Amino acid sequence: MGEWMGEWLAGNEALLAEIAGAAGVGLYLASYAALQFGFIRGQSYSYPVLNMFAAGFVLISLAQSFNMASAVIQTCWIVISAIGIVRIFLLSRSIRFTDEERVFLDHKMPSVPTHLARRFLDSGVWCDLEAGAELTHEGMPVERLVYLADGEATVTADGRVVGRVGSDSLIGEITSVTGEPATASATLSRPSRCFCIDALQLRVLMRKHAPIQSAIERLVATEMQKKIVALNRRVEQGGESAAAPAD
Repeated sequence: MGEWMGEWLAGNEALLAEIAGAAGVGLYLASYAALQFGFIRGQSYSYPVLNMFAAGFVLISLAQSFNMASAVIQTCWIVISAIGIVRIFLLSRSIRFTDEERVFLDHKMPSVPTHLARRFLDSGVWCDLEAGAELTHEGMPVERLVYLADGEATVTADGRVVGRVGSDSLIGEITSVTGEPATASATLSRPSRCFCIDALQLRVLMRKHAPIQSAIERLVATEMQKKIVALNRRVEQGGESAAAPAD
């Protein structure tokens, strides 16, 4: 069986080289298209790995019709991709998160690459706020996005209590992104541990980094759905009247 396979490979070297070349070109095109359409990220392992395999296949195809310029290009592409993979690995290994940062990321932004998660967190601040601190004011621009790690806030609109927000929730998630005035006021009802990020800085990060933008957009949708469900439940139970949950 092994001898037959060797003879077959020897007799079909040209065909195999052509297949390898086609596979390499296909991987080049697929990786670039996936990058442009947002299926993979340039700072992830996927892109350099795909390019490394693509260059390897094209390099194999040159065995039948050698071209020095093309061989140099493919070799350099493999080396650059390998350096990129090592760089991503070293960056990921060197970044550390505190326990509360890890809880936030796991619950709210699990898909964001490690280095971008670090940049996002470094753009904000963890703080302990006293009861009575106002996080958003109805009709006024929202200055920051607030993650309520541990605590509780009361939400009011038109002078009426319309809801309460507990631990592991966001406050100002819509208006901090859109820049529109808050639709309700949110005030801490007890001392709370929060992560706050300036609304302008948040919008800058979203414009510069697609993974952060995608994560925030998904987070906004999830948080609003959660708050609307909770609000409807309170209304059905004869609680607060329906109104904007926290923005």
